[in-house]
Amino acid sequence: MPVSDRVYSNIKKKWGHRTSWAVWADDEMLEGRPSTSNIEDTGLFDKRTNPAILELCNPNFILLGLNCSNKIKLDTFTNFHSAKGGDYKLRYALKNSPLWGAYMTDFFKDHSELIGKKALAYYKKNPLKVQENVASLREEIRELEAQSPTIVCLGWGLYETNYIQKNFPELSVKHIPHYAGAPNDAQIYRLSVMKRVIDQLGFEPWNDSMENGWTLSRS
Repeated sequence: MPVSDRVYSNIKKKWGHRTSWAVWADDEMLEGRPSTSNIEDTGLFDKRTNPAILELCNPNFILLGLNCSNKIKLDTFTNFHSAKGGDYKLRYALKNSPLWGAYMTDFFKDHSELIGKKALAYYKKNPLKVQENVASLREEIRELEAQSPTIVCLGWGLYETNYIQKNFPELSVKHIPHYAGAPNDAQIYRLSVMKRVIDQLGFEPWNDSMENGWTLSRS
C-alpha cells in the first residue's frame, strides 16, 4: 500500500534529514553496466513536481542500516543516495523488487563511526544508548502508520545483535547483505540480495533492469 500524503509530509519534515525511500532516479547504465549516474538525484521526492512518488513509497517495508554519521550534513531524503559509496549497487539490486520503495533509515542515528564493528562495540558497552535508539525507531514506525511492517536489516552485524528482534517482537525482522561490504560486481550483489528476499520473504525472482527475463510475483 502506498504512503499517504500526510504521512509522507510528516516523515519528510521530521526525519527527512536522516532517512529516505528506496526509490532512485533511473540509472543511465553507462557502458552497459550499473553506474552511479543519477544516484544523487533526489528531485523525484518533490511531490509537487512528481506526485507519483506517493504511489512508489511503501511503508510496509523498512530497510534498516546500522548508523549514520552526524558529521555528514544531509539534505532531505539524500541518505542512501550518494555517489561516493556503493549506493548504486543497492539501487540496481532492488530495482523491480518488492523492496523498491521501502522506507530507509538507520538504527543508530548521528553516530560518527565508519567501521560498523566499532559502532557495535560502543553500543554493547552503552545499553542505555541502545534503548534511546530503540525509542527513536519505534516513533518512526508509529508515524509511518503501516500495519506490521517488515524490517529488513542491511547487513549481518545489526541483525546478529538481536537488538531489533528483541525490542520489536511483534514485527518480522529479516536481513540482506549490505552493499558497502559487497563485491565490486553489482550483479553478484543483486543475486545475493535476491536470494535472501526469496528465501526469507517468499517472493519470486524479479527481472534484471538491464535485461529481459523474470517477472515479479508473490509465491
